Amino acid sequence: MTAAARRIQNFRAAAALALFAVASNLVAITAAAPGTSPTITATAKQDIKPTADTEPFPIAVQASPALVVILSKGGNKSVRKVKISGTTIPLGQRPVTIVIKSDDLPPMTKTLVPGEDGTFSFTEFAPLEDGDYDITATAPDGRGEATTKLIAIELEDLEDKVDATLAEAETAAEDGVAEADKKIADQAESPAKQEAKKKIAAARNALKEISAKRPALRDAMRGLIGAIAANGAMAEVARPGIDRLSNGLASAEAETKRVKDLTSRMSGADVGCHKLAVVTEVFKTISALLNIKRQILDTAIGLAKDVTSDAAANIAKAKGAGPTFAFATGQVVKNLPELNSASKLSGNAYGIMADVGAYVTDQVFSAYCEQFTGPVSAVMSADFYWPTKEGPTLWWSYYYSVTGRLVLYYPKSAKGESIALKGRIEGYAHGFHTWENSLNVQFPKLMAGAIQHKRDWPPLEIGGGAAQIASQGASPLSAYVEGSAGGLAAPNSFLINVDGVLEKDSLSIVVGSAVSDFKAKHRVGVLILSPLTGGLGPQLTWYELPFLGAHHLFTRGTNDQAAKLKLVTEGKVMTAEGTVTNKVEKPKAKAQYKITLKACNPGC
Repeated sequence: MTAAARRIQNFRAAAALALFAVASNLVAITAAAPGTSPTITATAKQDIKPTADTEPFPIAVQASPALVVILSKGGNKSVRKVKISGTTIPLGQRPVTIVIKSDDLPPMTKTLVPGEDGTFSFTEFAPLEDGDYDITATAPDGRGEATTKLIAIELEDLEDKVDATLAEAETAAEDGVAEADKKIADQAESPAKQEAKKKIAAARNALKEISAKRPALRDAMRGLIGAIAANGAMAEVARPGIDRLSNGLASAEAETKRVKDLTSRMSGADVGCHKLAVVTEVFKTISALLNIKRQILDTAIGLAKDVTSDAAANIAKAKGAGPTFAFATGQVVKNLPELNSASKLSGNAYGIMADVGAYVTDQVFSAYCEQFTGPVSAVMSADFYWPTKEGPTLWWSYYYSVTGRLVLYYPKSAKGESIALKGRIEGYAHGFHTWENSLNVQFPKLMAGAIQHKRDWPPLEIGGGAAQIASQGASPLSAYVEGSAGGLAAPNSFLINVDGVLEKDSLSIVVGSAVSDFKAKHRVGVLILSPLTGGLGPQLTWYELPFLGAHHLFTRGTNDQAAKLKLVTEGKVMTAEGTVTNKVEKPKAKAQYKITLKACNPGC
């Protein structure tokens, strides 16, 4: 087994896998004369299989939508079909096997032959019973597996799902604001603090108004969903809106978890500027959550309008709907004012939270804290060697770049010749490049006379330009955002804690722990045609070549020591900048690092 193959892990890449696009253009594997190349026949292509040292094939699977609302039973047109899709390595005509299990129903099995790009999908599954459905996809090698889950609920239960999801979101928002209020109260008295407390009081009142409206909103949703559930024509018209509603609920649940996690982190934050930094992010996240709630309510309003439209009435008439349809639409119209009112309240609270977050950032933080901000760029390159008779031989090398932002802050009250700072480096890795000759260097005898057809899949990335905008913002004075939660969802993002020391003519930075780091991998698939395999036919193997992350780059690049930047003061602006380089040379690996840092107060 190659060193690369030993590092095989579950596959998550969204990049397409098209290894057999190469194989399909070959002709004929037969017994080859010495010195000639083996060829491949269409029949033999069916016998392609993984090499003995290949670990389970990578595979990914997902279900869309993940939350299914059952409008009716029995297989009629109102039943929602789910798209199950994924990616794997294709293996001739060998299929992916998908098994869907539920506690109350017999399992459903489906086999699919992946396309040449490795993708597979089908839309034949429609859950007819509520409950959890476990979906397992097995790769064409019969060993690699991936799982996902979908949840199905009856339409009659959707009102409870909406109420529970929105109630949990409101509670999370209330808890977050209450905890943030405590953190602001801990600050020394100032006009900024007093104004912030007024704004937080307004935010808490806005949440109380939303909470007070919850019973009326629950009744309105019950009326809307009940009317749809009671009439087949309405159910058919409502399907697109129901799908949008279920997607909104999934988004609200994810955002609610973010608010809870940030509130927990805020409660444990240390005193001073770091505390205020987390408070800022909490308000911004609560604002995002309330915006999702408003979108859910707007979706419900749109759904109500859909089922009471002239088009819906025409569909109902064509299906022979009678007086009950008119009564149901009347009930939906009655509930519209409450839905509109709840949407406006959520929109109002969303705006208030955004305003509080901006005020804490722009006024409260600046009233108590100073901060250095500025751009960061870095490059890492690495070469790996394998011991051979001819000496160490290069078998793998890579390089990549980093674009990011440095933020350091400290209390305005800090005094002395040496002032401690705290902050972060955040950004994105991009420009990944890999060269490798793994099989030939590590197994020269096995590869003698063999033909290798390779396909490479580099890591996904957002690119250097996008990384610069995402990490450094449109303005050098753009606000500090603790955690940059939105940015951390992008490919190959990272967030690393740093400490600093501000002195008369220098700013020193010490790299701390990684809050998050990227785990990029270059993937290689190889179709091997070798006379040594005899009647076994062509063989398929794959392996991953991992890149070391940003934390490694910054710690090794600084040689695990403080990076000292020259500090220059011109007028009211302090600028610290410098470049750090390092080389590491070992028998089996060599690496070079270059890090450029710049930070200015108030910003650059």
